[in-house]
Amino acid sequence: MAPDRRIAEFYRDQLAELGDITITRMFGGWGLRLHGEFLGVVIDDVLYLKVEPFALDTMMAQGGHTFTYTRPSGKRVTIDKWCSVPDEYLDNAASLTEFVRNMTGVL
Repeated sequence: MAPDRRIAEFYRDQLAELGDITITRMFGGWGLRLHGEFLGVVIDDVLYLKVEPFALDTMMAQGGHTFTYTRPSGKRVTIDKWCSVPDEYLDNAASLTEFVRNMTGVL
């Protein structure tokens, strides 16, 4: 099944205050770029942000989780720089925008 672009568009719209966010296909999901720089990805309807270690700990403490997938060989891979946004921020544009700014350093 093809990933639903509407979810990525919803998050783009929620984050409109940050500036020009573009959506591109990426790894079976949708990549989000802010002014051409990678911001995050939506995979399986989950918004993951590219974050630094300080933000990863904060996001995980609030209920976020790192992105993991299984290779065809069966090996499990974790991408520590991608962390899901905790649910409490997802439905409110102002709180999501502030959270993304705090966790990624976007001004």
